[in-house]
This record gives sequence, C-alpha cells and structure tokens, in this order.
Amino acid sequence: MKTKSTQLLVTMIALALLFVGGIVYATHYIAGLAHKTEELKKYISEKQVIYKQAESLQKVAASAVDQKVKIASYFVPAGNAVGFISDLEKTASNFGLEYTTQNIDQQNSDELNNQGKELLRLTFSAKGSWSAVMRLLKAVETLPYGLQIDKIDLDTPPEGVLAAQVEVGSSTVAVGAGKKVWTVTLLFSVIKTKDNAR
Repeated sequence: MKTKSTQLLVTMIALALLFVGGIVYATHYIAGLAHKTEELKKYISEKQVIYKQAESLQKVAASAVDQKVKIASYFVPAGNAVGFISDLEKTASNFGLEYTTQNIDQQNSDELNNQGKELLRLTFSAKGSWSAVMRLLKAVETLPYGLQIDKIDLDTPPEGVLAAQVEVGSSTVAVGAGKKVWTVTLLFSVIKTKDNAR
C-alpha cells in the first residue's frame, strides 16, 4: 500500500507542478499579450497623430492653392497686356468717352523679375461728360488687378463744350450744347506676369 500511496503522492505532486507550471506559463503569456497590447496602442496612437497631421497639411495645402489663385488674380496674366488695354478702352467707349492710350512701357526690376513679373506702365486719356469721366474713374478703381495710379489730371479745356450735331429733317441741331467737356489723364502702373514666366 505504501507503494500505491507513494505513487499517488508522486502523481499528485507531478500534477501540482504541472498545474503551477501552467499557471506560470499562462501568466507570462498574458503578460506578453499585455505588453504587445500596449505596443499596439502606442503604434495606433502614433498613427492617429500622423493621420491628423496629414489631414491638417491637406487643409493647409488646399488653402494655399486657393490663396495662390487669389494672389494670381491681382496680376495681369501673361500674354494679356493687349487684352487688358483693350478692356480699358472698351470700358471708356461704353461710357461714351473719346480715349487715347499712350506711352505703354514694360519695366523690369530685380524684385519683380525674380518673381516672374514685370511692371506695365501706361498713360490713358479720356474726354467726355463729367458723369462719364467719373464712371470711368470708378471702373478703373475697381479693376481686379493691383493697380497703382501714379498721376491723375482732371481738367476742362476753356473751349470744351459738348455738342453733337444731329440732322433733323433738312436742318442740323446741336444736341447737348452747354455741357462741359472734361478730360482725365491717368498715368498708372499694373503688375503683369511675364510672358515667358512659368
């Protein structure tokens, strides 16, 4: 009987040691899982920060593109100097003004040249009624470009009286007689994107 008791005791001790070994193994395994879980949490947290930074950069980039388009609209586009002047002349014509464009000059400075820009300077004169001249000045003032008026002369010549000759039947009648003719001369500059700028 002692042999059976001894065998049973040895078996019980072996089972107890196996059980303790299983608990130790399970504890280490669970501790390893906890450590891996912490590493994964840290990794996910870092990725979330990177994702938020990327979202923020995308918003900044989109805003920068919008700002770049807005800034570009302040300059006369490359190859459009003639179009700009034609639009100005058309505006004067639409207001019933006689006009002349003179002294068109493109000037370069190192600062503008480095940015692919140049200065377009011109003298623009118009002649007509006070209200038409004022409408032209308002139109020039509201042009979408960064325009600098360097000099403005507003005058009425001594002989300046508006009178259009209109034929009525067999006679000619002066229409608008007595209204003064006003002349305005603008010397202004506008920044233009260079034609060969990229």
